[in-house]
Amino acid sequence: MTFPLISICVPAYNGGAHLERLLDALLSLGRSDFEVVVADDCSSDGSWEALMRRASLDARLRCERNAANLGMDRNFAHVASLARGQYLWFSGQDDLIQADGLARVLDFLAVQSDIDFILMNHAKRVAGRFGEHLVEAARLDQHVFGVGLHSYLNHTRHHLPTFLPTFLIRTALWRSVDVSRYFGTCYCQVGVFLEAARDIRWCHFAGNHVIGLLPEDGWQANPSAYVKIALGHFAMLVRAAARAPWVTQDTLRAFFRLQKRRLVYSFMLMRHHRLQIDPALVYEVTEAVRPFEEIARPASMMRHAPRMFSSLMLGLIESRRTLRSMLKVRRRS
Repeated sequence: MTFPLISICVPAYNGGAHLERLLDALLSLGRSDFEVVVADDCSSDGSWEALMRRASLDARLRCERNAANLGMDRNFAHVASLARGQYLWFSGQDDLIQADGLARVLDFLAVQSDIDFILMNHAKRVAGRFGEHLVEAARLDQHVFGVGLHSYLNHTRHHLPTFLPTFLIRTALWRSVDVSRYFGTCYCQVGVFLEAARDIRWCHFAGNHVIGLLPEDGWQANPSAYVKIALGHFAMLVRAAARAPWVTQDTLRAFFRLQKRRLVYSFMLMRHHRLQIDPALVYEVTEAVRPFEEIARPASMMRHAPRMFSSLMLGLIESRRTLRSMLKVRRRS
């Protein structure tokens, strides 16, 4: 049996038209050195039936329906376990990987077989109350290469590969890490990256071939989901640092600083909406940031602030966002 070079792994749940659009783009490429693997998490919108019909016509599409709903992290790990390719390329069901980009990456890896990890640029398709617009990715005209986590972090200014379709990794490296320790964080792929990245050979790929959807009703607009995901990011970092000594305290501090505003905002949301978030997760995060006073102090202040103050701050933030959206629409028109 000939195994594909790349497995594009899609954890799916009620994917509908978004998933169809992704498959249309990928399977339009007329070559057989890749596969698309979809793990359906008990969808109820007819998308599983549509997947089965499509898979019966194209052997490059492999689909499996979970016996029970696994949830985001477990389904993410499960779809990766089904892959047969030398590299895993993750994609959300509502994201888009363009066929010409897939072809370029396949051709690149066929020659650059020593590469362990590829970072892709991505544009954002933002849907809001004033319409939809595309936020272009930062332009990169030539590939950038490096070895090891610290060279990668110097290049990205400590930004981690949190957005799914920007993430390609050698399958053997992925499977060398116990992904289950990152369940409950919503960032298991980043935890695996940090554990595997000490001597990783990486490439930041030139060009823009990935588009991500930011819907108006996405997790960013759901206070409970936002808080769980924001706190999960911190929990993932702490767990990775415990297993990977190359994630030093200084490195951890830099990661925390980048996420400081999200943490403070999360505690505002918790106070205003009286959210009941898993106490173990809250404790894990508050203990993790305690040694870093510049992060722990504002987070603690907002966590224990009067609810009225949190509500006032959230109102001001929302007014500012609305004004920015209106100005963007005016500039485009």
